[in-house]
Amino acid sequence: MTVSARPRRSALALYCFVFSSYPVFADGMLEQVTVTAQKTSEDLQRVPISMSALTAEAIAKKNITDMIGVAQNSPSISFAPNPGSSNTLILYMRGQGAAVPNAPSSEGGLGLYQDGFYIGRPSGITFDLADLDRVEVLRGPQGTLYGRNTTGGAVNLISRRPSGEFGLRQTLDFGTRDKFRSLTTVDLPRWSSLAAKFTVLRSSIDGYVKNSGSGHDFGEQEQQAGRLQLRWDPTQALGVDYFLDVGDIDDTPAYYQNASLDGLTLQGYPYSHADHPLDRSYRPVDLNVSHTHNEAHGLTVTWDASDDVTLKSLTGYRQMRSMGYSDFVEAITVAPGMPLHGDGSARTKSHQFSEELQLLGTVGDSLRYVGGLYYFDEHVTYDTLNNLPDYFLVTQQISGTDSRSEAAFGQLTWTPPILDDRLEFTVGGRYTRDKRDSDRFIATNGFVLEDGNSTGSTAHLSFSKFNPMATVNYHWTDSISSYAKVATGYRAGGTYEGAPTGQFDLGTFGPEEVTTYELGLKSDWLDQSLRFNAAVFDSRYRDLQIYVPIDPSDATRALFYNIGKATVRGLELDVAWAPVDDVELSLSYAYLDSNFTQVDVVPGSIYDQAANPLSPYHVGDNLKRLFTLPYAPKNSASAGIDYTFLRFSSADLALHLDYRWEDETYSSAVAGPDVPGRDFDIRPSYGLFNGSLTLTTELPRGDRAKISLWGKNIFDHHYRQQVISNGSAGVAVQSPTTGVVTPAGYHDQAAAWAEPAAYGIQLQYEY
Repeated sequence: MTVSARPRRSALALYCFVFSSYPVFADGMLEQVTVTAQKTSEDLQRVPISMSALTAEAIAKKNITDMIGVAQNSPSISFAPNPGSSNTLILYMRGQGAAVPNAPSSEGGLGLYQDGFYIGRPSGITFDLADLDRVEVLRGPQGTLYGRNTTGGAVNLISRRPSGEFGLRQTLDFGTRDKFRSLTTVDLPRWSSLAAKFTVLRSSIDGYVKNSGSGHDFGEQEQQAGRLQLRWDPTQALGVDYFLDVGDIDDTPAYYQNASLDGLTLQGYPYSHADHPLDRSYRPVDLNVSHTHNEAHGLTVTWDASDDVTLKSLTGYRQMRSMGYSDFVEAITVAPGMPLHGDGSARTKSHQFSEELQLLGTVGDSLRYVGGLYYFDEHVTYDTLNNLPDYFLVTQQISGTDSRSEAAFGQLTWTPPILDDRLEFTVGGRYTRDKRDSDRFIATNGFVLEDGNSTGSTAHLSFSKFNPMATVNYHWTDSISSYAKVATGYRAGGTYEGAPTGQFDLGTFGPEEVTTYELGLKSDWLDQSLRFNAAVFDSRYRDLQIYVPIDPSDATRALFYNIGKATVRGLELDVAWAPVDDVELSLSYAYLDSNFTQVDVVPGSIYDQAANPLSPYHVGDNLKRLFTLPYAPKNSASAGIDYTFLRFSSADLALHLDYRWEDETYSSAVAGPDVPGRDFDIRPSYGLFNGSLTLTTELPRGDRAKISLWGKNIFDHHYRQQVISNGSAGVAVQSPTTGVVTPAGYHDQAAAWAEPAAYGIQLQYEY
């Protein structure tokens, strides 16, 4: 969007930071960023939603190439790699996410979308983000407009459209650990009313923990992908967009270490020095390579029926096949000094279909509306195989789920003819109906314990919910507005694949609900050189889906129950300032105060003294001090600076630096203040510096070349990217058969350390 020039306001201090999602023009003005968070194109500053938008320019400057990069530059998102599957991320926003992201019959609290199409399975979401126009991060419940009903927020990855003119962009990266990345994007000239673009990606990087044997190393990754986009405009009123994505990821898991095992001899090898990141496994490991294949199709038809009415249809299909292998290399322990030796695999297959119809329009100058219907259908199978040779156990489990979601939604914004049309009232609602059919098969050492046709191994569930929303937005001036909002969201119920044998149908749980109260401010100051956006919120969760052990003789046997209430209060700041020409400084900050307010004792569980005499609790007691919300850091922030410090007649040299900080977080819900050894569940706080130095040259024919030197985790900060607390839940249990007492709490920790510093060079040519 072109912005007319205005006199800039200079400043002497460079100690304030700006949100670098907002590109800055050379005259010190911030760009107006257009987003589609409410299904129509709007200026980000006029949308009464707590959100941020990473533009294509910001993505390039920060060298963001995957979802990890998006999360690191969005402080409201906390993330970790899923244990045993490095191409799957655990994503949380405002304290909401999915602790078991691969579970086929449960939902996550954070929705991920590609060009408006929901991505149902998180496997493979570490894919390379190629040729994006922007990334929109919406915080809080998205129950009114977005495809799936989510309680924590939504992330929408929006691709560049075909331009209709010939264009070529070739990017090459070379870096440490033999990193190689090639990204080719070609825009083809428009033929009649058809425009096309295709993108080809190939990348690879070596592992960062060497295998002491001859097998694959830990942390390897190789990707190859292709994308085709078509834009057809048969008439001025009709537009058709289609994309095809195909991608493959091969990778190996992270290396987990357990410092409590130092000094022991395991599997014939000494285990030592595991209290800091190692660059080599303590013994040879026969490590398998995991593989994920994704294929996605999206067809969007837009018809401008009149100047005031638009109809849209979004038809999507996605399939995913994943074969993941895990090996914790004895870092998981069943008791102090007793490591568990074994490995496992998980095969996931899914295919999903969605259809969304939208009606968008205006009535005069005072009414804007969005309405629609949504349909989603998915089938998932999840096949796990756990091999524990020390216990002579090989267990196979296959879970299958058919999920269907149907919804009707609408939103109306009214600008009454008062106060110079500065006041807006918005109301919205969504009715959702979910249906889920699941079954399970279990066999141990070849002996079938449960199959899909036996009693207790199938579950048939259905849920429905209406979620309203209301917002009052007032534009104090053309560049300052504030809003008050009440929004609701819901997460469908499901089944838990880890329920005890014969109790799969009892392992069902109902929906989880949230109501969020939010106040927000959006403002531009100093002739659009300073931007300050803020939001405070209070989210109240009911019927939280909580994992509860139910067998006093085996703490690994559990079910999910709707027995919790919690509050999450917070503050989010996005500030942007262009103090002088060619300088951008950045800060984005999120504060969370999360607390369980109620957790009920489930009759017959290990917390019920009638079933477990070692428990101090009774039915009717409140267990809130045994629980905490995982991945909800109290403070997190990202800051940066972009400084173009040399300009020539046809070239410039620019420096980019950014910093990410996140407070300590807990990795599981059963880590409240009354749980012994809860510190073993903590992922400590960490801070990372990244940066790049880029020379951009305009070439004689109108083409352009870039050379960038980049670094990630520049100061080689050592931090744990994922931890697993070993032990039992918050109360002691005694086996009725052996009499052995398992003490309450955690006794040690398995930790996967993050990748070391990485450096490289990027070459780019664009025509």
